[in-house]
Amino acid sequence: MLLLLWVASLSCAQVGGAVSREERLAPMEMGGVVIGMQRMKVLSFLGKPRSERVFENFIVLEAAYINLIIGFDESDAVSELEARTSKACLLKKICQGATLLEMQAELEAGGYLFNVIGDVLYVNGDGCWGEVRLSAGRARSVRILCSP
Repeated sequence: MLLLLWVASLSCAQVGGAVSREERLAPMEMGGVVIGMQRMKVLSFLGKPRSERVFENFIVLEAAYINLIIGFDESDAVSELEARTSKACLLKKICQGATLLEMQAELEAGGYLFNVIGDVLYVNGDGCWGEVRLSAGRARSVRILCSP
C-alpha cells in the first residue's frame, strides 16, 4: 500500500512539474550575456565597452566589446547580440567559422527548432531567434535578434 502511494506521488510530481520546451532549452545567450540582461549587469560582467552608439529605434544603444556587439532596448535590457569573433558563440558550437553540420548536430541534440533558408540558419526562440549567415557551408556571422 505504501509503495503504491509512493509511486502515485511520483507520477503526480512529474505531471505537476511538467516543463515546456522553452523552459528546457538554454536561454538565448552569447559570450555569457543573456537576452533580457540589464545594462548595469552587463557592465559589471564585461566592463566598459570599447565604443557606444545611440539610436532612436527599438535598439536605443549599441555597445561594442572585443568579441561581441550588444544592443539594448528602451528598458535597458539586452535585445540583440552579434558575435565579432569566433570566441562569442550561440550555445557552444554556433560560432563564426563553424560548419553547418556541426551547428545542426548541436541544435538537434539540444532539442532546438531550426531551419535553413538559403544561406541563413535560423534558430527559433521565444520572442528572439538566432540568425547565422552562411558562406560555403560555414558560419560567416552569428546574431541573436528579438522582436520589439
